[in-house]
Amino acid sequence: MSVLTAIMVGVIFMSATYLMLSRELKSVCMGVFLLGHGANLAILSSSRSPVDKLPPVITELITRPRGLFLV
Repeated sequence: MSVLTAIMVGVIFMSATYLMLSRELKSVCMGVFLLGHGANLAILSSSRSPVDKLPPVITELITRPRGLFLV
């Protein structure tokens, strides 16, 4: 599965680069859009599988200041 996502990230980055090198504004915007999605997919694919893991929930009480104090 990780090989498939690595190939998909490569294809998305390749497509984004091709589109960003175009002269049309529509293609450049679509390339930036794809570049962001490719980066998110690369980050998600580099993380571990969340199966059988506990969610990252903070169980301790966190106190926040009630107001903004300017000194």
